[in-house]
Amino acid sequence: MPRHWIQIPSLDPERSCEFYREAFGWKITREDAWPDYPLWEDEARGLQGAFEKKYRPMTEAGILINLTVDSIERELQAVERAGGQVVQRRELIAGDVGWWAHFRDPSGNLLALFEPAQKAE
Repeated sequence: MPRHWIQIPSLDPERSCEFYREAFGWKITREDAWPDYPLWEDEARGLQGAFEKKYRPMTEAGILINLTVDSIERELQAVERAGGQVVQRRELIAGDVGWWAHFRDPSGNLLALFEPAQKAE
């Protein structure tokens, strides 16, 4: 499992797959459970993530970086103490993947925290 995960929003995930495969040689895989969420991997740079299907143009910057943590609750407390804003509290991801939460840093950037299921409380 990657240490961090990057979600790239896309109005057309298939086109995004083609573009990044051609431009950067990214490996594309798919899971039947998530048809609008193609997974990508850039082995040369050690990056992994997915293209998240969007149904209308984004109104703000859209790449979502997911930081893997041992405890979302502990990290959200640290975010708030440091002046960040919690946008979404800890929420279960479908299946046995784990949990995630969203926050904004003081500049307004949206980021996510990911807590893998095997480390969850």
